Amino acid sequence: MKLYLAMEEWFHSVNQKEEVENSRNLIGHVIDLIKDVFPRGKVKNGQGWKIPKMHGLTKMQTFIKLFLCGINFFGGPGETFHKMFVKDTGNNTQGRADSFSSQCAQRYYETLLFTLAQSGSSKSKSKGYTLVRNDSHPSGRCYEGRYVVDLQSRTARFADKDRKKEQLEISPTVIRALLDYFRVNNCKGKNLINGFSCCKMIIEERYTKFRCSDWYMGDRWYDWCMVDFVGEDNNNNVSYPAKILGMFQLHEKKSDMEDGIFAVIHTSNQSLSYETLLSNFVTPFKLGHNLQEDVCVVPVHSIVRPLYVFQNDGGLVDEHFCSLPRRMWSDFFGRKVKLM
Repeated sequence: MKLYLAMEEWFHSVNQKEEVENSRNLIGHVIDLIKDVFPRGKVKNGQGWKIPKMHGLTKMQTFIKLFLCGINFFGGPGETFHKMFVKDTGNNTQGRADSFSSQCAQRYYETLLFTLAQSGSSKSKSKGYTLVRNDSHPSGRCYEGRYVVDLQSRTARFADKDRKKEQLEISPTVIRALLDYFRVNNCKGKNLINGFSCCKMIIEERYTKFRCSDWYMGDRWYDWCMVDFVGEDNNNNVSYPAKILGMFQLHEKKSDMEDGIFAVIHTSNQSLSYETLLSNFVTPFKLGHNLQEDVCVVPVHSIVRPLYVFQNDGGLVDEHFCSLPRRMWSDFFGRKVKLM
């Protein structure tokens, strides 16, 4: 499954000529694996899977050599627009031959109006963001969902006037981490701090949104990320998978790199390099049990990339799996091509 998913992304990526030339053996190997894992035929002889024929897949490498990456001869966008222009609008008409075309045009015109109105509504929602850094900066960040935390009473309330009366629950683990941070850094007399439930930042030249909230749409939402810590002797950074428990403004903005926003995170008990994740595609890890060390406060700019994490069903509560992001699947397949 890992090879098949990576191969599909590799087809639509821009790859080196030498890599494309040498990919035929690995593509054939994936085809053989598909036949072995998902056998055709009746239920008595196989699993009864209705798998498409493989002759088109065997020609993908030839077409890539002729037309470059697969997106150049991919028919998906044309089929999508056909659904939008004809099928969806046609199903919303009376089906009469004498007025079918005009009714399709009218329905699509109405769709455009709704889309334009929705985009205007989305822009008005963006006013709820608190701009902390300039978006034109390569690592610009903005925050949403501001609330105020009272460390003395260990309570929190929304900063929005319409929701100011709502009292929020803050995890004792987060409160303890914040109090320990203030104690270690000798921050006295600061009881009220701002918290944020969402952060949008630029990572690897694309906007990425991180959420950390106990009350998002009536449920909890904690995103995962990779955090870099400074290694021994300030040499190489060490990366850890981590769950973001909260984001708080602990200091005033000092510079473009230090905006005063810190994240409370729960890290794994062992480091995980991105090279290991790229080699394994899916990597297991455990969250640390020592809350004094594994739950810590770090600057938001130490978050280097998002992670897709899912729990190990049937295992322990702290056991999770970390998956390679989809945009890196083609690199995984390219590495396998070089090893063939």
